[in-house]
Amino acid sequence: MKRTLFTILFTAIAYIACLAQGKPAPMELLDKTCAILSQSGGVTGQFTATTFQGTSPQNTTSGSMSIMGQKYVLKTPDMSTWYNGRKQWTMIAGTDEVNVTVPTAAELSQSSPAAYLALYKQGYKLSIQGTTLRNRKAWEVTMKARKKDRQPSQVVVTIDAQTNHPMCIRVKYRNDWSRIAIHNLRTNSKLSAGDFEFPASQYPGVEIINMN
Repeated sequence: MKRTLFTILFTAIAYIACLAQGKPAPMELLDKTCAILSQSGGVTGQFTATTFQGTSPQNTTSGSMSIMGQKYVLKTPDMSTWYNGRKQWTMIAGTDEVNVTVPTAAELSQSSPAAYLALYKQGYKLSIQGTTLRNRKAWEVTMKARKKDRQPSQVVVTIDAQTNHPMCIRVKYRNDWSRIAIHNLRTNSKLSAGDFEFPASQYPGVEIINMN
């Protein structure tokens, strides 16, 4: 689930033009969503992540998230991760140790929500259509890779038409899909840089292991 939680969260924050039939331009719409996620004070919310094999659900987990620019904290019952823009702390539930790494660009592309902010620049074709999700009007933006060997091959992000908040993200890797449903997204959450570092004082006795 690690790739599911970290790779696809806010993957489709990008945009491209489409002015027909009163639809917003995907580039403009997703740019607004990106701005919300990057705003000063950060955003918080809950999510439910599900992986699929074909069309059959395989694993599901729920958790909380905090995001401010490239910084993030993701917590589930199984694992917690803090990333302050340079260092990443990962703690598996039930253990007494935290692993500290300085992710490479390649590693961040598999773990960081912010790593996909520029995905639209890297060979994807965008389209948009109206939809309804949780009884709210929404826009569904689909991103399809222009090259057959590009992964992820497809990303679909559903955005609330009124608030521009992301509601759901689906990502296709080869033949399998992953989905993150986002709930209770709150802006201006008064987060600070320290919130994205491992709070050692809250975990007395936990060993911090530098993996670099």
